[in-house]
Amino acid sequence: MIKISSVSPLIFDVESTGFEHSIDYVQKFEREDTPILIQIVDVPNKTFSMLLVDLYNGTSYPISPQKYVINDYNTLYEFTINPSNDGTYQAKITNEAGEISVSLPFCLHSASYTAFTMQIEYTNANNQQAFGAVFDVSGNKRVFKTRVEGGFKSDSRQLAVENEQFRTQKQEPINLYSVPYEKRTLTIGDNEGVPFEIARLLNNIFCLSSVKINGVSYTRSESSIPEQQTIAERYPQFNYTLAVECSKNVSYNGFTEYPDGSGIVGEVSLNVSNAKDGQVLVFKGNKGSFVNQSHLDSL
Repeated sequence: MIKISSVSPLIFDVESTGFEHSIDYVQKFEREDTPILIQIVDVPNKTFSMLLVDLYNGTSYPISPQKYVINDYNTLYEFTINPSNDGTYQAKITNEAGEISVSLPFCLHSASYTAFTMQIEYTNANNQQAFGAVFDVSGNKRVFKTRVEGGFKSDSRQLAVENEQFRTQKQEPINLYSVPYEKRTLTIGDNEGVPFEIARLLNNIFCLSSVKINGVSYTRSESSIPEQQTIAERYPQFNYTLAVECSKNVSYNGFTEYPDGSGIVGEVSLNVSNAKDGQVLVFKGNKGSFVNQSHLDSL
């Protein structure tokens, strides 16, 4: 078995039932999505080779992996796919035991051939994940890009709020905390749908720390998963929807974070005078600071 990363931009070994309607799904990439990185993490001293086949003219050329030692028990074998010419290709990976993994056909064209698709760019803060990928190779960050049909429909936005309230003895509601936000429904697939493996890839991708859709950062909304919609009976491709939230320009208590998210613009001081046992700090707006007091009436 060839253990290709389960967040690979290129889909390998798609299952076929054999009795459903036959569909040839072709993945789409633009030149800006290249190079296409395919990773395998396995024991040292393995032998892997890739053959990239041009499906238009039948020509092929080999690609050898770069090897990076992770530790005494694991080595990264990384293939870089970056054809010089536009066209439709298929990748075949073989190991020393003669086992073969075959990718879906994929086309590499200009933007005019990839209309109504979205670019998914993703990476992870570290190498601690369960997808057989390496995102930090000797200090060099790996950022992967894939592309899939779909996007955000005009009715995809949903308003939401996270808040806490309590009621007085007269049952008057008092707002303790309230922050509004928006959810968006990501539609995956067009009128022809996509294979299940595309939805599984996106479900894996949204487990990572950084995901961008057409350059904008998004994160999975709570525990949302791709929800499947059937297009037709015995039709092996589907549409999917996934609830996401924009994670760009996050703000907290009205203060915008620094661009790197390291801190909050704003200062709060402490004003402690004649501190005694049992006193607490309470924020006083008229003083712009936390002060010490013995009672909690102001809360």
